[in-house]
Amino acid sequence: MAGKSDRPSLADALEKLKRKYGPGSIAPASEAPALKWKRIRTDCYAFDYLSGGGCPHGVPIMLYGSEGSAKSTVAAKICIAAQRHCRECVEEMLVTEGKTWNRCPLCGWRDTDESGVEVCTQKHCGGQMVVGASPQMACPSCKKHLPYRVLWMDEETSFTTPWFASHGGDASLIYVSRPETAEEAVDGSMVLLATGEFDLVVVDTIAQMVPKKELEESMESWQTGLQARLVNKALRGWTSKMAEAGVIDDQRLTMILINQIRYKIGVMFGDPTTKPGGKGQDFAPALTIKMWTGKVEKDELGNTQAAIYQMSVEKNKTAPTTRMSGNFRMWLRDSVDEDGVDRRAWDTEDDHVLLEYGLAYGVVNYDNKKYTLNGQEFRSQTAVQEYLRTDVHARKWVADALAHKRIGEVWFSLKAAEKSRKKKAAEA
Repeated sequence: MAGKSDRPSLADALEKLKRKYGPGSIAPASEAPALKWKRIRTDCYAFDYLSGGGCPHGVPIMLYGSEGSAKSTVAAKICIAAQRHCRECVEEMLVTEGKTWNRCPLCGWRDTDESGVEVCTQKHCGGQMVVGASPQMACPSCKKHLPYRVLWMDEETSFTTPWFASHGGDASLIYVSRPETAEEAVDGSMVLLATGEFDLVVVDTIAQMVPKKELEESMESWQTGLQARLVNKALRGWTSKMAEAGVIDDQRLTMILINQIRYKIGVMFGDPTTKPGGKGQDFAPALTIKMWTGKVEKDELGNTQAAIYQMSVEKNKTAPTTRMSGNFRMWLRDSVDEDGVDRRAWDTEDDHVLLEYGLAYGVVNYDNKKYTLNGQEFRSQTAVQEYLRTDVHARKWVADALAHKRIGEVWFSLKAAEKSRKKKAAEA
């Protein structure tokens, strides 16, 4: 039996592991950047509110729900927000003064105005004029323009370039793959991810990943559990690729897994819904959000103006938030309301979410049963929400003020603010 003096020291063991598996294979938890939970802040405040400050960096995320519940739309908003973040520092890039990009109206391809290029060089745009100046952006830490590069695995064939570019996305930074089979999707994604050039992957959707055996055999034959086994194998491969960067490296892969719901046959009690693809997908994501459609808002002529979408957090390992729900309003067409607020299609409005953020960070003050916002006093929460809804400048002021706060730690502040409100109500 080996004596205590014959055992290798901890330093030697760590050095041996680092030589064999890489320098980031093991490290003290105090050095791991995941403790800080760097996040990608989106324009959808409801998603930021429920996720704990934005899309968490370097983990798998699951969005699932019924048809038409804005799953792909929210994923696209995350992609557009990721293109505004530095891939090395995971920080939101700031506008560079005095420099602009010219942007193609169809694909979003950008070119500097100094080069003199007047048309888009992309073949599918047909030589469209490069119009509209958009500001250049640079990371405040490294002073570089290194936006996220996105891989969109479009099994549903629903992604269109003009739709993505018309809402602020840069089509030159997103690669679209339409695999024929699930094996092709998994193998192709592993080849692309091995390059290390992709920072965000969107799988749309898991339910449409068709195993090759299912296509080759007769439609009458049944392959029990075939898709579930394949999806579980794919998840193991993807999570292994995400862990390749190690513990200390900040440049890790982020995945957005989109799925649908199905109904079980013969279920009389409990939840009859399930997700195709097996139970393994319930464990792999660090953040799982269920989405469904609410009511639709129409104008006086009966035209659909906006839709209410609802979100519910079922699992969140990145913030102390579980079983929380919220909703957001999304405009489906351009409109101008009676108060002169200009709404573009795909804009989201989250007045109650902005109010909760404002209360947590002191942007909106609540004292002596009065709300104070930007020097104005309100007697009820409804009045503050109505003010935020009708005054676009006030809403932008609150959003800009919150942008400079540490949104990632909002939940402890919200809990303290709620206790303070209850205490003051009991004393009154």
